[in-house]
Amino acid sequence: MNEITEKSIFEGHPFKCRVGFTRGQNPSTPTTVSPKTNLLKGDLFVINLNDDDTEKIVMEVDRVDEERQIQTVYPEIFIDESIKKTFTSIKFLTNHYMVQKVARKEDFALYLVEMQVKEQYFSRGDMWRFTRKLVNTTVYLKKTLDIFGMRTTVYGLWVPDSPYRVSSGYITKDTKIVFRSLSASCTIFLQMSKEMWDFDHRGDTYYEKAVDGFFYDLFNRWKLMLCQHDVTMTLFSRVFYDAKTLDDFPQILQQHINVDHRGRFYEDFYRVIYQNERYDDWLPRLGKIKQVIINYKEDLINYHKNHLPKAEAAKMPNGTISCASDGNFLETLNLSSSVFERHYIDRAFDCLGQMSLVITPGAGVFEVDRELTNMTKQRVLDNGIGSDLVCLGEQPLFAVPLFKFFKENPNTADDYQIPHWMNLSYYHRSTAPSCFSSYIPRLQFDKNRIKGGMLDVTNIMNSIQEDQFSKPLHISMEEYDDQVFRTHTKLLTKDSHPDKSSKNENRVSRRRHITMGPI
Repeated sequence: MNEITEKSIFEGHPFKCRVGFTRGQNPSTPTTVSPKTNLLKGDLFVINLNDDDTEKIVMEVDRVDEERQIQTVYPEIFIDESIKKTFTSIKFLTNHYMVQKVARKEDFALYLVEMQVKEQYFSRGDMWRFTRKLVNTTVYLKKTLDIFGMRTTVYGLWVPDSPYRVSSGYITKDTKIVFRSLSASCTIFLQMSKEMWDFDHRGDTYYEKAVDGFFYDLFNRWKLMLCQHDVTMTLFSRVFYDAKTLDDFPQILQQHINVDHRGRFYEDFYRVIYQNERYDDWLPRLGKIKQVIINYKEDLINYHKNHLPKAEAAKMPNGTISCASDGNFLETLNLSSSVFERHYIDRAFDCLGQMSLVITPGAGVFEVDRELTNMTKQRVLDNGIGSDLVCLGEQPLFAVPLFKFFKENPNTADDYQIPHWMNLSYYHRSTAPSCFSSYIPRLQFDKNRIKGGMLDVTNIMNSIQEDQFSKPLHISMEEYDDQVFRTHTKLLTKDSHPDKSSKNENRVSRRRHITMGPI
């Protein structure tokens, strides 16, 4: 069966060929073959990079060098030197490889191709022209493409009905091409609700899970992929005040106080840590982020008391930070949409793409207003803003994310909605260690017991003395039940029971009458 499949895919017999590497002025040098290979322009061929045929690469003939006068024993193929970045395991110590001509190009067709774009701006028209130019060509991983002055790098290749990536393939008109930006405008929002100071099931606070876990993994990923994102990082919270009327607040703050559907007075706060900043390595900034978060709770609760005059500060009601479900989630998304909806004005041509990332300690459930939800959805979809929600809490047993709408009439049923226009994910710490990983016990365990073999199962069982345990009384189950359920119970002692031999003599066997119904 494999031989029939090989014959149907390839044409002719494999032949040995000399492979040379060239470096041109363009990022991708065209593939050139000699006339001795019997390959024509546009033909596909496969190079076996090792003897066991585990690593192959498919390429297309760009040019046949008819003017080459050097006569060699084997046919020659010249490919781009950048291919060594992809196949690092193959050191290309030898220059001769087995080559086969492809009979049907559709057998090597790709389903999805991911391109990385860095510090460039592509319009939708540019992407369409770039995509049309790639049809009927071959690509491989980490290949640099320069078309119409637009430069990209191949990041991922997938074939149909395959869960893993491939190293090379053929692009057809049905191949989907996706552009991934390494220099996007990212707005990161961290919800500082009251759950942020709670502990998760591993013993870490959620703000430690956010900074030492999620941000650490995210910034490490950016550093590994050489990202140059334009980042704005903001902390946001909602504070509820213990007040019955608006007159309980100072006169200067009454216009800033809002009332929710339950009649509670609240105020939204935002704290900007970084604004439109770009770094090669964001890991050294984790210290500043954590320091702001540690002092955030006290600064938030006492914000007005510290900034108002003493006479006005004394009238300020006490405030409490809201939970994640009652927070200002949609207001935060609209805050980023107000910035991104004017992205075409004074555009930065070194950025491509815009994204809003919200990190919450909750489980993905929010109580929101219906009109505000519809407006936020329309703005996000119209402006093409990628909205991502990362939850630090545990995933519930129902569909999430979930919006619970406010209801004016308490007698009506609850109304819910699942926003499909935003992406949701739950973060689980996989690389960042927990606080218990570095825990040092106060009483050290005697490691000599392990070396001496004292913890073996046989040694442990032999070290147990049977006399240390009280043996069960040898009485029948019926007698035991009678002793327990007797109206006037008496404590049984060891002397109040006869010996085992006497009990067996006086014991009368009882038969159990079990009635079984028809099967």
